[in-house]
Amino acid sequence: MKLVSSVSLALALAMGSTVMLAPQTAVAAKKEKAPKPKAAELSKEFRPLIGAAQAASQKKDVAATEAALAAAKAVAKLPDELFYIGSITYELGLMKSDTAMQRSGIDQMVDAGSTLPTNLGLLNMESGRRAYQAGEYQKAISRLAEADRLGVKDINRLILNAEANFKLNQWAQGLSALGKGVDEQKAAGQPVPDDWFRRGVSVALKSKDTALISEWSHKLVRNNPTASNWRDALLIMRDSIKLDAKSQMDVARLMYDTKSLAGERDFNDYASLALEGKLPWEAQAAIQAGIDSKAVSDTSKPIKDRLAEAKAMAPGETAALNIDQKKALTSGTGVYALNVANALVSQGNNAAALELLGVAEKRGGVDNGIVNMLRGIALTRLGRAAEARTAFDAVTTPPKSNIAGFWKLYLDLGAAKTM
Repeated sequence: MKLVSSVSLALALAMGSTVMLAPQTAVAAKKEKAPKPKAAELSKEFRPLIGAAQAASQKKDVAATEAALAAAKAVAKLPDELFYIGSITYELGLMKSDTAMQRSGIDQMVDAGSTLPTNLGLLNMESGRRAYQAGEYQKAISRLAEADRLGVKDINRLILNAEANFKLNQWAQGLSALGKGVDEQKAAGQPVPDDWFRRGVSVALKSKDTALISEWSHKLVRNNPTASNWRDALLIMRDSIKLDAKSQMDVARLMYDTKSLAGERDFNDYASLALEGKLPWEAQAAIQAGIDSKAVSDTSKPIKDRLAEAKAMAPGETAALNIDQKKALTSGTGVYALNVANALVSQGNNAAALELLGVAEKRGGVDNGIVNMLRGIALTRLGRAAEARTAFDAVTTPPKSNIAGFWKLYLDLGAAKTM
């Protein structure tokens, strides 16, 4: 996951002044009148020594700066003195292209306890960034959190915090920081890269937390509801939780409706599920959709075989369904009525399916989650979105509730947008 911007330090030191950070971001910061600097509290012994170090630093005289800094460091005790030692150490590190020395100087400024710096938040930000680069992830988290507390707005304080937590397998904490970064980016009117959400999904999978997997998969689709993102989110959900054939069919139907089936395997798998459930109409529709979209070739042997099987099965199943539909209205168990309703949804007869779902509920002995899932799908396909949402809301037990959540997302967003 790429950071939004890089941060560099431009440190200007003068006696009695504070050290200022100049972040280089994509958008220039609004200029504000600088507060009057607070006078540094420096001992009589320290003042001439740090003055000599400052003068040598301004002349870019490495040897003289090193000697003067060593002398000043020997007597430095007060917080402001320690802060200046850190500042000159950083300047010396720049002259020597010594990144370890630069980092040491930054950390000394942060740890000095001085009230001089008006840029302490940015110093913490840079300290955290360098700690992350050094693999000191807990320190990075601490410094970046302090930068956040002190009001730093650089989005990288959150992205790096997230990544540092991920390095420590602290999944929830990292995802919380990443989520805050997403929210801030959106609030600023800035686009959020898909990579951020894909990173979140990847981490959620590592956590094996179903709620986090669903949350970040939803975020991915909501941010950019392309067919590719719909497909990835639904396959991740399908493969991360154990689903029976009926639940797999719920997912396949949503992939069909969101137009996120892609390639021969997707269409073939969907058709196979339908044929196993003796739903030839749905198998035939799936294969034909693949052919029409050019996602599959009508000369492919597996595709030709599936289509032939569906066409051969359709007459007998259609005749049986006509009989079952009439019979289920007057007799039989609730499960019988539910199975007939499922076949009617498969056939595209959603209004008749709704009637039989009501019958199934009245007769009892059925799983209410399955009933309401099927009801929600039928209502969605009839364009009755508010009623469909109510039905999906009634699906409360995982994994059906996870699938219902994606159907509700579909109600919000519609089919995948084209790129």
